[in-house]
Amino acid sequence: MRRAFPLILLLVTAPVAAQTTLPSDAQWHTTPAGPAIGALRRGTEVRAVRTSGEWTLVTVEGWIASFRVESRRDTLDRTVIGAGRAPIRAADGPTQRQLGDVVAGTLLKRLAERNGWTQVRRSAWIRASSLQDATPATAPPPRTETAAPPASSPPGAGTAHRAVRPTTLRASPGGGDERASVRAGAIVETLARDGGWARVRIEGWVPERDLLLADSAAAMQLSAADLRATPAAHRGKIVQWEVQVIALQRADPLRRGLTPDEPYLLARGPGDENAILYLALPATLVEQARAISALESVTVTARVRDGNSPPVGVPILDVISFSRVP
Repeated sequence: MRRAFPLILLLVTAPVAAQTTLPSDAQWHTTPAGPAIGALRRGTEVRAVRTSGEWTLVTVEGWIASFRVESRRDTLDRTVIGAGRAPIRAADGPTQRQLGDVVAGTLLKRLAERNGWTQVRRSAWIRASSLQDATPATAPPPRTETAAPPASSPPGAGTAHRAVRPTTLRASPGGGDERASVRAGAIVETLARDGGWARVRIEGWVPERDLLLADSAAAMQLSAADLRATPAAHRGKIVQWEVQVIALQRADPLRRGLTPDEPYLLARGPGDENAILYLALPATLVEQARAISALESVTVTARVRDGNSPPVGVPILDVISFSRVP
């Protein structure tokens, strides 16, 4: 068995109060200064875990409509799906007080389910200044008998460390399959510790053409005809298709599943299927889409918005990313 490598702590953390109430609205982030996953509202009770520089790691529990999440195999076992931000509420019901919201793709921990709602937990970072005027909560948030107790955060979790020598990223503590090589000096984020091993996250870039969805077999088998036949069953699902781009266009009022003037790719596919598709583009991908030639093939990763949009049943998908087919 290989010995666990030592890590050098880069950021000094300090303990903070346990349960507090936010005195103002705050954005919460995956890592200090990292991507925002949504917003928390004033008055929301949070469990402050620790501070790191100008940032504080907080844990929030609440309820989200079950149709806005799907299962995944990991510690954070739910993924937010669908269009727009998903509200998180203090209890199970659409009229309950809103604690905040999260963007699609955010990972959450399931605690319980009832009445079409899922109780979830998430730890994320907010600016420490957001808690300067916070007051201790008078009581912990209510729990159901089916909810799991709060998970304790391992010391140093969520902080950055530097590898002091070359090492190997493995699938499990004590060994397991080799996942990647980590060079000396690489920065990783520590997520958990187990028996002298550290679970870490490391970020970098690879060519998108080298990647497939983890459940790519199911994604590739889903056809445009499937979307049209049972649109409700497939709403929010992610597919990875090869399509042929016809043109970059902007939506007119006749395409009622698209927002007026919303940019989209008019495409045909997937694969040999001769179906017309509307691939809605976020603003960040419009310039990349302009470089695509008419009738060029691309591999697109997208989330199903509507499998049978009015008036003629064209599937609409929200593009997450795309790359040219070599």
